[in-house]
Amino acid sequence: MPAAPLQQQFPALKSRFPNTPNFEIGWGDKGFYQASDITAGIVLKAVFGLSGSIMHIFAVPNTPRAYFPENQMKQLCLSNTQLEQLNSAIIDSMALSASHDVQALGKGLYGDSEFFAAQGAYHVLNTCNTWTAQRLKRAGFAIQPRFKLSASSVMDAIADLPEHCTSE
Repeated sequence: MPAAPLQQQFPALKSRFPNTPNFEIGWGDKGFYQASDITAGIVLKAVFGLSGSIMHIFAVPNTPRAYFPENQMKQLCLSNTQLEQLNSAIIDSMALSASHDVQALGKGLYGDSEFFAAQGAYHVLNTCNTWTAQRLKRAGFAIQPRFKLSASSVMDAIADLPEHCTSE
C-alpha cells in the first residue's frame, strides 16, 4: 500500500523508512511472528491467543511485483475514501505511544523491515488472514472476514475485484 499516508501521520515511520513508496504491512501473533524457531509451545500460544499481537512493516523499495516476483498478488484499486478507510483500519491495530506515534520493537523478518507494537488478540479464529479481510471490508470491499483463515481464502474472496482504477 502507499507509504505516504501513514508516514504523514506517524513521524517515526517517516524517520525509519524515509524514501519508500510502499509498505507491506502484516499483523500476527507476537511470539510466532518473531520466532526464529517454531516450536509446539509457540504454536499453542498462538492458537490460544496467549502471546499478544505485533505488526510487521516492510519498506518495499520498488513496485511490489518487482520485489516479490514469485508471490501471488492482487492489485486493488482504492478510491481516496477507501484508502483513508484502510489506513484508519490499520491504525486501529497499532499500539501507539503516549505521543501518538508507532512503537518500534526491533528488526523485522527481511529487507528493510521492523516490528511494531500492535493491538488485538490473535488466535485460531482471528488470524493474520482474518485481520487482512477485516481491513479490506473496512475499506469498503465486499468481503466477509469470518473464516478467512488462510491466505488463499482471502485471495479467493478478492479474485473478481477489478485491478484497474476508473475515475471516481
